Amino acid sequence: MGADMLLVNGDRGAQLMAAIVGAYLYKPVAHVQSGEISGNIDGVSRHAITRFAHIHFASNKDAATRVRKMGEEPFRIFTVGAPQLDDFLAGNITSPKILYKKYNLDPKKKTILLMRHSVTEDFDKTEKHMAQTLEAVAHFHDANILVFMNNSDAGSTLLHRAIEHHRTPTMRIFPNVPRADFGGLMSIASVLVGNSSSGILEAPTFKLPAVNIGRRELGRLQGINVINAKEETADIIRGIRKALSNEFQAKMKKCVNPYGDGKSSKRIVETLATIPIDEKLLIKRITY
Repeated sequence: MGADMLLVNGDRGAQLMAAIVGAYLYKPVAHVQSGEISGNIDGVSRHAITRFAHIHFASNKDAATRVRKMGEEPFRIFTVGAPQLDDFLAGNITSPKILYKKYNLDPKKKTILLMRHSVTEDFDKTEKHMAQTLEAVAHFHDANILVFMNNSDAGSTLLHRAIEHHRTPTMRIFPNVPRADFGGLMSIASVLVGNSSSGILEAPTFKLPAVNIGRRELGRLQGINVINAKEETADIIRGIRKALSNEFQAKMKKCVNPYGDGKSSKRIVETLATIPIDEKLLIKRITY
């Protein structure tokens, strides 16, 4: 028995291929986190998926408005939030006590999390940018510094090389960590540094300052936790200092995540269970 519907998420090439297959098989395609802005090629893939998708699950009003401006019919668009927040807001994170012991962290020190990914349009500068980021973070040598390895996008080996060449003895390097641990680490950290979407999407849930470097997340809706920095060592240091300041830390008490309230998955499931699969849904019409 064949599938009734395809559900795809985000902005990757594999999801785009799935959306194309679904559309050509005359199967409804539902797209989670439609309409957001992300890095150049990722953004292209995300908006291409929108063209093939029949149902759009936007994480906020900003993304929903963008989908409408692309000519999608309003009945297809649902503002539901970002589902990756649901498990964290449900309390599925590792406790501080376990984390301090497991990762050998000094609870009396500030904790800095570093996560950078390569950027397609800055490929030739990948290693230099990572080296500058590491140099900036190393400036705060009295802190617990945890470096998480990047994803497998083009340029990943250059990032690995930069980490090996420019790491300091006080930095702890992790290829990956369990998601519950990552959530727990964000809950005890003082700042998240890099260009990962985690600083934009998940960090606000933990009222965690994020120093967002460069263009990868440029234009994406940001909470008050985000401090944007140029691809320069001095500017990254400035951003981290601001994030660690008592004034900015106090500001974080008012931080609200613009990407959801922890009930996104429920809204998505309810919509998928009740939306009619009929000619109206399957035959797309552009509104302009």
